[in-house]
Amino acid sequence: MAEYLGLPDRHLIEKSKKKENFFDEDFNLLKISNSRGKIRQPKTKDFRKFLKGSDDGYIDLILVLY
Repeated sequence: MAEYLGLPDRHLIEKSKKKENFFDEDFNLLKISNSRGKIRQPKTKDFRKFLKGSDDGYIDLILVLY
């Protein structure tokens, strides 16, 4: 989801039980490649395309809340 919405707030990362798997000690996202060798980057994909067909008002609400 970080590809679509960006990184979560620091306080949410701090609460995470698996933060060591995804973040370094400065709460930066670790650069981990997937099985195809691609490294995923935050905020690189369009959230509207992810939820294509959904009501635009609903998508706007999600983006405002996040």
